[in-house]
Amino acid sequence: MLVRALIGLLLLANLPGIALAGTSTPIQTLSLHPPVQSMPLGPNLQSWCDGTGEANLTDARQADYQPLKRQQISFGYRRDACWFRVRFKNTGDGELPLWLQVDYAILDEVDFFLVDDRGVQSTHMGDTLPFSSRPVHIRTFTLPFTLLPDTPRTLYLRAYSLTSAMTVPVSLVGRNTFIEQQSSNEWLMGGFYGIGLGLLCYHLVLWLGGRERNSRFYVLHLASSTLYVATLQGVLQQFWFESQVLPQNTNHFFGYMSLLSGLLFARDYLQTRRWQWLDRLLLFLCATQAVIIAILLASPVGTLAPLQGGVALLTLAVLLLSGLYSLFQGRPEARIFVLAWSTFLLTVTLLALGAYGVITLPGILTVIGVQVGLVMQQVLLSFGLAGRFRSLKKESLQRQQEIARAQAENDAKSDFLAKMSHEIRTPMNAVLGLADLLRGTRMDATQRNYVETIYSAGSSLLNVINDILDFSKISSGKLQLEVSTFNLHQLLEDCLMIFHASAEQKNIHLVSDWDETLPEWVKGDPTRLRQILLNLLSNAVKFTDHGEIALKARTADSLERDTLLLSCQVSDHGIGISREELSNLFHSFQQADSSTSRKYGGTGLGLAISRQLAELMQGRLEARSKPAKGSIFTLTVPLQRSEKNENQPERPAQHGTEGLRVLVVEDNAVNQMVIGALLDTLSVEVKLASSGEEALQAISQQQGFADMVLMDCEMPGLDGYQTTRLIRDLESQLGREPLPILALTAHATTEHRERCFACGMNDHISKPVTRSQLKEKLLQWSPPR
Repeated sequence: MLVRALIGLLLLANLPGIALAGTSTPIQTLSLHPPVQSMPLGPNLQSWCDGTGEANLTDARQADYQPLKRQQISFGYRRDACWFRVRFKNTGDGELPLWLQVDYAILDEVDFFLVDDRGVQSTHMGDTLPFSSRPVHIRTFTLPFTLLPDTPRTLYLRAYSLTSAMTVPVSLVGRNTFIEQQSSNEWLMGGFYGIGLGLLCYHLVLWLGGRERNSRFYVLHLASSTLYVATLQGVLQQFWFESQVLPQNTNHFFGYMSLLSGLLFARDYLQTRRWQWLDRLLLFLCATQAVIIAILLASPVGTLAPLQGGVALLTLAVLLLSGLYSLFQGRPEARIFVLAWSTFLLTVTLLALGAYGVITLPGILTVIGVQVGLVMQQVLLSFGLAGRFRSLKKESLQRQQEIARAQAENDAKSDFLAKMSHEIRTPMNAVLGLADLLRGTRMDATQRNYVETIYSAGSSLLNVINDILDFSKISSGKLQLEVSTFNLHQLLEDCLMIFHASAEQKNIHLVSDWDETLPEWVKGDPTRLRQILLNLLSNAVKFTDHGEIALKARTADSLERDTLLLSCQVSDHGIGISREELSNLFHSFQQADSSTSRKYGGTGLGLAISRQLAELMQGRLEARSKPAKGSIFTLTVPLQRSEKNENQPERPAQHGTEGLRVLVVEDNAVNQMVIGALLDTLSVEVKLASSGEEALQAISQQQGFADMVLMDCEMPGLDGYQTTRLIRDLESQLGREPLPILALTAHATTEHRERCFACGMNDHISKPVTRSQLKEKLLQWSPPR
């Protein structure tokens, strides 16, 4: 019924032009006076179709024309050429610049002939000619010309197209109005394409990144539809090769691809596989579309052109029927699907009827109507997909929320531990610092025992704080490895040397076992490797009362080039661990049993941190043990082969710390006393500043005021970071040599170290600090003397 009605209306629409073909009409004259606004020429034109497509200008000037009396020229699909004529007359006093424009970019041939007393001006355009041949390089077929006063010019316009309907939206516009019109139209079209591109990129990311299967055919449908509209509007031709002609079947190819991908999208979105008859119908239409595309690519140009409108209407009707059936079956997401395709079906129906000449549409709707319908449809479908994603991810979201809550609790715990570590380190600096000072004074045996106990207990507490801080950083994923070249032999020897005294007190024999094949220089993170080995050796000494403790090191080749696998084994003859207890050994805050903690002390964090550090270094930490026999811990980590860096500059020989002038910037009175006393024991001249402002004033007023600065970071007013930046700016302005500035702070995290270096500090010392640490840093950064 729909096709029969469409054909009947088509015949009625073309009947006046056929019945009056034998009646001659004089040329209509269009009087123009500046300024000329944009005007459709349809009501002023007369038309004549040659029946063969082979008539020339001479034939056209002698033919009988009929008035159109239409706003828009739309004759449907034809295989001949149609001619249109009108006469322009300038009634003004000066030259009148005008622009002729045909805004339908897929016409095969568009020929302009301007005839006057001086002769004929002819211009040939069309999508069968390269884009570079156009007089004006814009998306429409545009011809500029000038109309002299009282000198009429007759326009003969020839249109011929086998690949599209005979739609010729021709208009006349003055120069200034043309410029304004072009600007507004381009902005409008740019907005449409921007929305389409945004949706395309968004769903392409969802498809490729999130593996959302429903987005795959949506992306294909949106891309095909957008390219189809870009072909109709001449946008694609603008970006095609200048000297090449865009294939004439391009618009039909993208049109059929849009319909095919729409059907495939419907099968995914509506999940039609549960309804066999509907799914088979959609598959049959998909196969039909694929066959049409294959024939289109193989057949002569224009063979299947008249079919596209009908195929589009049929496909959209089936899509709408599928959505309605799915909605009737209780699928709520089908509501938006039906609304989207109804909107697009209405738009395409109007444009198809206009293309067949059944109805007359406004010119602007003919140009951007498909784009308006497409954007509305795609936005609605995007909303539908978003709703579908929400329903599919509802269950996974609940799981993610549980994970997020656990992560938030873990982050809160890690932040709390980091802050508490900072707050504990500040008084610990005074405790350990003063205890260290007391150790250097005259005391009787009882007093020395008390002080050594205080210092040992404080050091143990500091180790606990460091373990807690490492645990918080690892748990929050903020711990980063620092790769550098180091001496592996020296590192292993240093680890054993640290425990030499404590092992000797317990009459334990320390054994080192590595051969000459062990490389001396390697590249990795020496700090974390040392930390793991020290923890393993510390546990071995702690839980062993007699016998020996051995540190063995071996290497093996890795599959990667220039990489070796280091295997370090720490074995002891200690108390050992049962198989049941061994399973909990590497868990946080866990020891073999509660009696172990009461007898030997410890938090149960050391081995957990060591395993996490080993895994962070792409290695592993394993344990084997037997009760009363001892334990064997094996660390395996990859390291890179390296050589000693001969290019490192040698530091000048140091002559001690005597006479060094050190400015201590510290707001805490107790820390001032402790740091000052420690520096006094090193024969250092101490200068104190209680704030950043005071330090900045002292340095600015006197050059050479100090040899280096120990800078606290957290102070009221100007903090250490701000003060350091101002000092560096001052040195730059006055042309002074940079003064070594060392951060002396209770912050011990990598983030705070990087922040110190970023503001211009030279090094970082975390509190609590000992006399030996201070001496080492002072010697490292003191100027040559």
